[in-house]
Amino acid sequence: MVDSNVKSMVESAISRLASKENNGEDLSLVSSGVNFNLHLEIERGRVWAMSDLDQTKMRGENVIDYLSNVDAQAK
Repeated sequence: MVDSNVKSMVESAISRLASKENNGEDLSLVSSGVNFNLHLEIERGRVWAMSDLDQTKMRGENVIDYLSNVDAQAK
């Protein structure tokens, strides 16, 4: 299960990008003891995210699923 603070941080960043408050954002996250950075940006009108953990690039709506996988692998 994704830590609620991490989930909230990511959802807030995605919301800010989707509302065009900014064009990109970098988050330093800790999920189940795993430290990694997540870069979010607007590309062709969509929110995209890139994790430095494994260089995975994903659509913004898939980030929470990705975090769940990170959490599951850490256990």
